[in-house]
Amino acid sequence: MSVGQSKSKRLIPIPEALLRGLMEASSNEGKPLNRYIEEALQQAIKVFETGQNLKGMVHYFEILQSQKASGAIFTPLTVFDFMTSKVYITDKEKLLDVWFKSGKWYGKYLTEKFEDPVQALADLLQAARWDLNEVNVKEIDGKIKLRCTSTALTKEGTELLLKFISGALDGMKCKILKSEFMKGLILVEFTLCT
Repeated sequence: MSVGQSKSKRLIPIPEALLRGLMEASSNEGKPLNRYIEEALQQAIKVFETGQNLKGMVHYFEILQSQKASGAIFTPLTVFDFMTSKVYITDKEKLLDVWFKSGKWYGKYLTEKFEDPVQALADLLQAARWDLNEVNVKEIDGKIKLRCTSTALTKEGTELLLKFISGALDGMKCKILKSEFMKGLILVEFTLCT
C-alpha cells in the first residue's frame, strides 16, 4: 500500500478452511496474514486489469507447469523450423514417430492431472504454441472436433503437430474418426472412450 492511502475496515466472512489455508500460506512466506491477503488481492486486481480472471490464470499456470514437468523447452520458431526441415527430409518416419510418442506421453499425463484432459490439451496448445492463431474444441452430435489454425506453421510443422495431437488423443484413449491437415490447418474428429 502506498504512503498516504488510508485503510478502511470491512468484515468479510470466509470459510474456516480458507482462513486456515491463508494462515498457512502467509506463514510459509514469513508474512503477517493481513499483508499476505493484501498482496494477494493486489495481484488479483492486476490479473483483472489484464482482462483475465484468477481461475483462468491458475489454470494457465498449471498448463505451464505441465510443460515444465514434461521437459519442454522454449525454442524460437525459426530455429525449430530449420531443425525440423533438415530431419524431415532425411528421417521423416522416425520424426513422425517421435512426435506421436511424445504426444502419447502428454495424453497420459494430462489424463492423470486434469479433470478434462481434452480441454487441457487445447489449452496447452494455445498457451505453449505461440505459432497457433486458434485452437478450438467443440462437441457436435457426440463427436469432438479439434481445429488448430496457424499463419506461421510450415507444412512439415503442421504434419508433426498433427502427429503429436494424434498421440495425445491415443494416450487419452480417444478414438480418432478422421484427421486431416494442410499447411497451417489441422482438423481432427474423435470420440472419447470410456
